[in-house]
Amino acid sequence: MRSKNLSTWEESLCSDGQSGCPWLHYAQPGDKEPQNRFMPRWQQERLAASRNRCNSDIDLVTFENRTIITYSWGDQLSMPYNHIAMAEWSGGGVEVFLESFFPVTTPAAARAAR
Repeated sequence: MRSKNLSTWEESLCSDGQSGCPWLHYAQPGDKEPQNRFMPRWQQERLAASRNRCNSDIDLVTFENRTIITYSWGDQLSMPYNHIAMAEWSGGGVEVFLESFFPVTTPAAARAAR
């Protein structure tokens, strides 16, 4: 689903999973694995025990023609803080990332263009 105004929603041309559009996924077990090899063991254990019930405070930035997404995640109940996470989309900068949710072609045309 997609919306240009958050009031009206429509089926996205990306919904077939084949058009090359960015996808937002449900949390996966590996999402909480620290990427900082210097993180102390007690912080790793606290991270592993945290519940992921909400995401907030998203920031998007273009860096070396990639979209870097940083956000806060946690549950705001079991811990007195949330965790900071990062994701990367290598399909282009922020403008391309956001526009890709609204492709002008049909899914079949997008597949044929590859």
